[in-house]
Order: sequence, then C-alpha cells, then structure tokens
Amino acid sequence: GDIYSTHLKSKYSEFLENHLENFKKNDSIGNPVLGNYEGFGKINTTTLRYIKYAADMVENFGSLSDYNLIEIGGGYGGLARILNCIYNFKSIKLVDLPKPLELQSKYLSQFNIPCETYQPQDNLHVEKKTLVVSNFAWCECDKDTRKKYIENIISKCNRVYIVTYHVDTNELMTLDGEKNLDEDIYSQSTTASIFTLKKDES
Repeated sequence: GDIYSTHLKSKYSEFLENHLENFKKNDSIGNPVLGNYEGFGKINTTTLRYIKYAADMVENFGSLSDYNLIEIGGGYGGLARILNCIYNFKSIKLVDLPKPLELQSKYLSQFNIPCETYQPQDNLHVEKKTLVVSNFAWCECDKDTRKKYIENIISKCNRVYIVTYHVDTNELMTLDGEKNLDEDIYSQSTTASIFTLKKDES
C-alpha cells in the first residue's frame, strides 16, 4: 500500500483532491481490512491499487465521453466502480466465471450501478467507443481464451488497459494502434506490466 500511496500523492495530487472521498466509498461494503496511509486516512490496499490504475487511465486516455466499459475478470467489482465514478459509462459489461459475476453484480448494485454479465464463452456486442480493462485476469487465461478475447473484444475497442505479467503480453503487442508496455510500480516483486492501447476514434 505504501508504494501506491506515495506514488499517487507525488504524481496525482489534483486527481486525488477531486475524487478520493468518493473512491473510498468502495470500502463501505464487505468490511475490508483497512490500512492507515498519510494523506488517505483509512483505506484498503486494493482500493489504493485501483485508484492508481484509474489515474493512469485518465492520464493516458483523457476524457472518455459516451464510452462503454468491458472488464475481463472483474474481481469483486471495485475497479469498475472507481472507473465509473470518473467516466459514468453508457454501459458496463463484466466477463468472468459465474461465482465472481454474482459477487460483482451484487457489489455494484449496492451503488445503483447497473451491469451486464457474461461468461468467457458468451458472445457480446462490442462498440468501438469502449474501454477494455483487465487486472491480472489476463495471465490466468489460457492461450486459446486470450486469443478469443483479442478477436471478439479487444481488437474491436478503441481503448485498452491490461495489467498482467510480461510473459503474457506477446499477443497484445501485435494489435493495431498506439501501444505502450510499462512496468507496474509494484513490479519489484511481481514483475507486472501494464499494457495500454489507444486507437483513432474516427
């Protein structure tokens, strides 16, 4: 948590000033373990990490007016909620296994955020004005599943942000568009990488 809190304060102070109190509402559900971090007060470490990813996306992608969100592997729903606080998406689609989807849908419903849920084998309509995010779920998928996600979802979208392990980024780097691959700030112990993709909206 200290790595993320220090990074956020040094690089995204204005972003935090505008959004932090709303982001901290993520921790109002489920009684998560809270740490005490200077400048943040009591907050869950996963929430800190999600805030960092959200700040990255704002820096990389700017305004995403009239965009949709697709999250591959939605955790408990916390990243989707934080991103929705910023972007107020037209729609939110979550792709995951049945049990996690139940949790994500229930969590988001506590904030009156509607979402559509899909399993990996389902077909879903994808609009170009969509942000696709995935937070370590990418490296949990086998090669065939990743290929399907690229063909059916990621290649059709204008904005992509995926946190994964570097070994799993080869397929992503073949995509058309403006690509970046950076080490996550926590990569000292996880060797994590962040892949971003931005395409022309025309």
